[in-house]
Amino acid sequence: MEEETDTADTFNEFSERCIELLRQHRKYFPPHNAHAWHKLKFLLKCVSFLYSMNAFKSCFPFRNELHVEVTGNLKRGTLEWMQEIQHRFHRDPQTGGHSIRTLIKFIDLLNIDLQKATSHYCHLFESIVRVNYSALVFKQME
Repeated sequence: MEEETDTADTFNEFSERCIELLRQHRKYFPPHNAHAWHKLKFLLKCVSFLYSMNAFKSCFPFRNELHVEVTGNLKRGTLEWMQEIQHRFHRDPQTGGHSIRTLIKFIDLLNIDLQKATSHYCHLFESIVRVNYSALVFKQME
């Protein structure tokens, strides 16, 4: 019984940490860094394998499916990223966050992120965890 509890605790801690890393993927896995990109690829494969294991399923019979967990955390991560960028622009002493130039810079950053999503993250998330990354991020930015 103690071994089962320890196994469940380990599964829980590991899966929560992985999902947290996926939520902050822009920070930890920048798309133009090949080493980081491979780490993201193997993290997704590892989490996918973990969620498909019978031992994991028996420890957490009522846990959401992987694509639900990933979708929710990508939404939260996108929202947090947008708020961070917006906060950074509002603190800019040169513009004070109230100029057209600031708005254009903000929109440019969002556009760059969407391009990265389409060219880098999209394929990984769709092929490994069956999450439509681009559509998810586009909807969050609306």
